[in-house]
Amino acid sequence: MNTILSIGPLNLTPYGLAVLAGVLAGALLCLLNKKVFQLLPLTILGAVVLGHAFWTFLRLDGYMDEISSFAFMFQPWLGGYTLYGALIGGTLGALAGAKLSGIRPLEALDTLAPAACAVLFFCRLGEYYTGEGVGAEALESLSFFPIASEGLNSGFWLYAVWFWEAIAALVILILLQCRRKHAREGELTVLFVTLLGTSQILLEQFRKDNFVRLNSFVRFTQIAAVLTLLALMIVLVIRRRPDRKKTILSFAVLVAAAGAVVMAEFVFDKPQMETLLYIALAATAVLFGLMLIAFRGKAGKLPAGLFGLFTGTLILLYLLATVDPDSSGFLYTILLDLMMLSSLTAIGVTLMTLYHSESALEK
Repeated sequence: MNTILSIGPLNLTPYGLAVLAGVLAGALLCLLNKKVFQLLPLTILGAVVLGHAFWTFLRLDGYMDEISSFAFMFQPWLGGYTLYGALIGGTLGALAGAKLSGIRPLEALDTLAPAACAVLFFCRLGEYYTGEGVGAEALESLSFFPIASEGLNSGFWLYAVWFWEAIAALVILILLQCRRKHAREGELTVLFVTLLGTSQILLEQFRKDNFVRLNSFVRFTQIAAVLTLLALMIVLVIRRRPDRKKTILSFAVLVAAAGAVVMAEFVFDKPQMETLLYIALAATAVLFGLMLIAFRGKAGKLPAGLFGLFTGTLILLYLLATVDPDSSGFLYTILLDLMMLSSLTAIGVTLMTLYHSESALEK
């Protein structure tokens, strides 16, 4: 990675400059609420420390091979971060700052959520200069930006996952800002966690770079996203206290949709799992429809029917695409991803429906 400026042991790189731009953009957003602005030092400190600590811990075996590499654990300025490590650290720092400042925790998190999106947007753009955030080699017909980008020092066009992850962060930021004036306390936090988690589960599957893995295979970010969404649903169920039927349906939708996404990860390598994938997708559509009807009554019948029709059509098209996968490989991939997006939409709408279903979160 090229160095723009060196000051002693510190090197300013294009990626570092992107991170700095993101932090400044996030700070400017926080200026809209001067009371929350004072939370930034602890929030940034927590994000840096735990973001780097998670990345280092997950790759600890590699550092123990050489004693000189062990020092990297205590040099966060050299890079090496995980998204959810930074989010957890930033959240803990924000909550600690809110406690010390007498600010309501949800007010602090609601204000910091758009700032986190701004930081993430610039960080994703900066990934281009690290050679990370890329997918497989792009088809010749798709070797153009923004679908793909030319890999650093490789000469090959690779799918530009970093760009679409940046766009996802920007879209979430816009939605949060549009909703900010009319949102109840805690709503922006729920929306941020839901949209970020579902988008990361989908987009991370395209990455073919040095993403952090568990047991050399499972993507850490996807697992962290699923666990975060599960934790959010547990919190909402506890705070909302819906009846048992609604609680069971909510968790059933989450499990079915998450299962469909997990199986979609394996379907290319293990075609025998396709039948299970169809079952999981169909179960997701049915459970999601029941959930909408249970929470919204007659008003939920139309969206439930449309969701079922959409998912059923995708499954039919998917079956047709598998008849001749060699000649329709790209269509095969697109349909599979659309079905995954359909399942993730079920997760997102389930969480937001649960949030708006009964008493306010702050009660």
